[in-house]
Amino acid sequence: MATVTPRTAVRTTTFEIAGAVRLDVDTVERLLPVEEVEWGRVGPSVIIRRPEFQRLRNDVAQQLSTGIIDVMEFCKINQIDWDLFLKITPRNDGSWAWLGNMSHVYGLQFARNVEEKVMQELEAIESPIELTTLFGPYTSSQAFARHILTGLITSGRTQGSISNAMFVPTSYVERRRADIILELQSNGIIEAIQKEGVRDPEAFVLSQLPDSVPLGEHFITPIFLARIESSILENIDKQGWSDVKDPEQRLSFAEEKKLRALVSKSLPGVQLVADRFVPQELEGTLRSKTQEFAYSRAEAEWNLRYSLKTPTPTWTELLKHLSVESSLTPGMLSHFMTTLHPYCLTVFSDHLHELRQQQLLALKNGFLRKFVLRFLVYLEGTRSIVDKSLHSKLESELCRFGKEAGLSALEKLESVFVDDPTANLEQLHALKALLEDVQDPKNAGNHLAEIERTIRDAMKSLDMSFPDGDEISVTKDSLVKDMTTKLQAASDLSLQVLLVILLVYARQGAGVLKASGKYVPKLLKELQSTGALSEGQFSVLSKAKGAVTGKGTMTEEEFEELKVIGTGTGVTGK
Repeated sequence: MATVTPRTAVRTTTFEIAGAVRLDVDTVERLLPVEEVEWGRVGPSVIIRRPEFQRLRNDVAQQLSTGIIDVMEFCKINQIDWDLFLKITPRNDGSWAWLGNMSHVYGLQFARNVEEKVMQELEAIESPIELTTLFGPYTSSQAFARHILTGLITSGRTQGSISNAMFVPTSYVERRRADIILELQSNGIIEAIQKEGVRDPEAFVLSQLPDSVPLGEHFITPIFLARIESSILENIDKQGWSDVKDPEQRLSFAEEKKLRALVSKSLPGVQLVADRFVPQELEGTLRSKTQEFAYSRAEAEWNLRYSLKTPTPTWTELLKHLSVESSLTPGMLSHFMTTLHPYCLTVFSDHLHELRQQQLLALKNGFLRKFVLRFLVYLEGTRSIVDKSLHSKLESELCRFGKEAGLSALEKLESVFVDDPTANLEQLHALKALLEDVQDPKNAGNHLAEIERTIRDAMKSLDMSFPDGDEISVTKDSLVKDMTTKLQAASDLSLQVLLVILLVYARQGAGVLKASGKYVPKLLKELQSTGALSEGQFSVLSKAKGAVTGKGTMTEEEFEELKVIGTGTGVTGK
């Protein structure tokens, strides 16, 4: 037997009715009245009976007279659908209206009451207020609050705008806009202008302060920029560089980047390096310090003759040196290092080459002055000796001089080319071998000729010119001057006799003899045989020679005459 819903129930279903009258559901559907008057349906099967239908209709009418209905909320509470809600809504006689997309329905009288009360509130409001605070006593519907407030604003009954669920009075916006400009003028910086109802902040600020600059969220004035520039110059003066920071840390990273770009254009005498400002002359200063470092390393390298572990200055060594010499951060120095390190290597290499060339030039000059020219002057002097025996012995003496003076000069020259694998030292080695081989008097002449020829080849390999007659003559004059000075200062009679004889020989020819005191007897004999001395001069020299060996004495006048012979007075020609 089917269960039948009591007639007192407010709702039933087509299934319950079909069961009660023992008909199928489709037949029940056909028998239901076409017009739903005083009853209604929810979905395909639920039927709202007259008492419930009337209650729902009365509830809607009552709520419309006193407020606003949230359609979805009403349907949920009363377990009805949208179609039934439309049926229970009273005929619109101008006393109510839909809101928005028909999500709400409200009574017009209620709306007018709310408008009046809100208007009273708005008259006393001078700052932004939340809509929930303003409409809280009357409704919780944000949509209704916006609708009412928009109407008041549109009709001109109140001045203001709605922003982010807040009512912002126009008077407040105008005051804040004026305050914004005052704040910007005073502090030189302002932010968040959009909150004051400014849709185009840049246009607004520039219309009030044309010389202000937008950075992003913030605007700055020339006053603020001048303070930043002054701070930068002060920091540079103290520590050699400066960052760009707002003291109150209001600027974002992107805004600081824009500020740096502004400063770099407006502040003379500085440049931007690794997001830091440094004086423009810094690069020149670092370049000078790099040059000093390169010079120092080159000189140390040269003095130690390539015994340093890292002869070429490394990036790290230069960076460390510059870090000590300046207060710059490693990041800032690294910016300059890309050009400074190659420059350092070039200066190092050039100065090392310069030091080598300087020493090479000095050693070449020493080789020429202390050995070659003297050798050639002595060689020319030796050739003037007539006595064959004496001639051979003096040639042998010259070979010994060559070994002593020449080998020393050559060793110094070779030291310059220690690190130069391309240097051609063949002729120097050949000359060295000849000088080391001291010949006996019988072969000394040929040996000296070979030495002279090899000197020519060695000098050519060193890009040196073989001395001409003028250079040899100047060297001879220098040697003669030295011997004359020694003669004037000498107190030893044996030295005086030797110097006088050598000076007499020097004045007879183009060269100077390289001879020791043991050759005085033979040299004096040759001078007599060649007629280079007068009888008086020969007598003085002979007596002086005897006095040296203890075979007589000399008067003061004879000592003076001896020096006169040495200086050239009374010397006769051949």
